[in-house]
Amino acid sequence: MTSKTSGTSDQVTHSLKVLETKATLSSLWVFVLMNIIFRDLHEFAKPSFLAEVMTGSINGQPLNEALFLLGGIMIQVPISMIVLARVLPARANRWANVLGIVYMVATIFIFAPGDIDDTFHAAVELLALTGIGYLVWRWPGQTQARRGRSGQFQHAPTLNR
Repeated sequence: MTSKTSGTSDQVTHSLKVLETKATLSSLWVFVLMNIIFRDLHEFAKPSFLAEVMTGSINGQPLNEALFLLGGIMIQVPISMIVLARVLPARANRWANVLGIVYMVATIFIFAPGDIDDTFHAAVELLALTGIGYLVWRWPGQTQARRGRSGQFQHAPTLNR
């Protein structure tokens, strides 16, 4: 095998790893989003929750347009990350995922779950966010050094699509 063929093969392998990482990240964001949705839907099955909603407030907070806007903004992060994880170039992708993780972890702790089933869903979300963090930390081509023909270590190529 010539060095040109070997180099092309390495580039193809690297590109496939990047695409696989992007697909896995996107899937994990879908997983986080689905946990949020089902946790919220689960609340509607509780008669006490429905009674509280009928009073016009939740946890003492009045139900108004500002609260609904806040909820919409909060859910846009995982929704956006599903797409961004697939389309952003690697360097921007890494930073977007890190910021998304920080934001989601903060919202989980700021709006701490009140009962055991909410705690379970929050724990599952935290595990998924940890997985996302691990993937972006170990992004292909970023943390590995390659040996050149001379036997000396060379830095891996910079992040690319």
